[in-house]
Amino acid sequence: MTNELKEFRNKEAWMEQQKIFLFEEQSRIFKLRSQLEEKESYLKQHEKRVLVEANEKRERAEQIEKEAQFKHQESNFKKKELKDKEMELNSSLLSLANLKNE
Repeated sequence: MTNELKEFRNKEAWMEQQKIFLFEEQSRIFKLRSQLEEKESYLKQHEKRVLVEANEKRERAEQIEKEAQFKHQESNFKKKELKDKEMELNSSLLSLANLKNE
């Protein structure tokens, strides 16, 4: 074989190796891209779940706060009612005591 033929065959073999290498790299890139898309999809779903949970917890906290405020107001109203009844009772007792002293 001539030198030129050997050189040509060497270049052909090298080009074939480069084609194989490029094909393998393309396959690897495709797999990595697929994995990345899967992870991005999972992260988006996870983010949505976290946001929904956070929103539910916030709404529950607001509801608990409203319930606590209502109970506090109700308690204050009952305390006022008791004081009013106590004052009414004291007034009645004073009236009775005045009548008894007469």
